[in-house]
Amino acid sequence: MAPIQRRRPLLSGILLGLSLAAASVNANADGLIPGIGGFYGGIAGLYTEFDERQRDTRYGQRIYAGVGVARVPALFRLGVEAGHTRTGTYQRDDAGTDRIRNNDVALHGTLTTLPAVDLHARVGYEWGDTSGTHYALGGSLRLLPTLYLRAEQQFRNDFDGTTLGLEFRIP
Repeated sequence: MAPIQRRRPLLSGILLGLSLAAASVNANADGLIPGIGGFYGGIAGLYTEFDERQRDTRYGQRIYAGVGVARVPALFRLGVEAGHTRTGTYQRDDAGTDRIRNNDVALHGTLTTLPAVDLHARVGYEWGDTSGTHYALGGSLRLLPTLYLRAEQQFRNDFDGTTLGLEFRIP
């Protein structure tokens, strides 16, 4: 009997994203989705707290980009988002230090509640130094027509984090 081969998370994430994009394009061609498209991306500072030791740094960064796959103007947007997260350093059990570097892909939903305020949620998969599912809840505030201040609480496989950053949107 042949050994069971493990699926590669990166390939699975790429295939999932392409499938969702293709499905949304087909649905939009049939007139089922009121709007499609829009690109966004950003950079954020990440705050983590691994434990109460003094040698841990708590600040890292996250970069991300996404594309809208479905939207109802001024109400709701659904997108696929990919990003890279790098945490601050933490002390290992062997007295050395390390940091976590992960890539992720997720479905990202945004609900517009007020003209300049959006609420959002994200659920997806991360891989790299750790792997597993993650989700995030947050919001954004429009500063300029295409510039937003985005805050988010992330719940990841091996750590939780809070981000604050700038997001650029191209409608």
